[in-house]
Amino acid sequence: MGEQNDIPGVPDARDFSSERDHGAMVKKRSDSHTEHVQIVMYRHTNGSGRLFGGALLEMIDVVGAICARRHAENQVTTVAIDHLSFRAPAELNSTILLVSEIDSVGNTSMKVRVSTFVETLDGKREEINIAYLTYVALDDNNCPTRVPRLLEDLPGGEGSRT
Repeated sequence: MGEQNDIPGVPDARDFSSERDHGAMVKKRSDSHTEHVQIVMYRHTNGSGRLFGGALLEMIDVVGAICARRHAENQVTTVAIDHLSFRAPAELNSTILLVSEIDSVGNTSMKVRVSTFVETLDGKREEINIAYLTYVALDDNNCPTRVPRLLEDLPGGEGSRT
């Protein structure tokens, strides 16, 4: 029988006995770390010449999904944006850096943290946005499938964040 999924509103995962069991795999946060650099262009701005929140949200979802795909080694779908915090604006022609990493994992889901920075020409960075998104891994039949455990979450795991 299927296993209860850990995300409300997402169908239960199938029986994994005949599939590759990602649940037995363990990965480090660094295995899926993803970065994206972008110059803020006119197409990314609002009427005030600042980065439009919707354009940034699209970038955040893409970089978060790549991080989740790298961890799951499967396709993923976005199921929630748990938190999105705008701290400061980015202006037209600014360089922005989006950094994503796995924050935590469930049975079939992953919570990903995406931090966005404005980077000055001399390399200094100011964090302007933090977002937490939840993704569910999908198998070839678009059914939820197990994801690898996170090494840092295991007792004695290397690189554990405190």
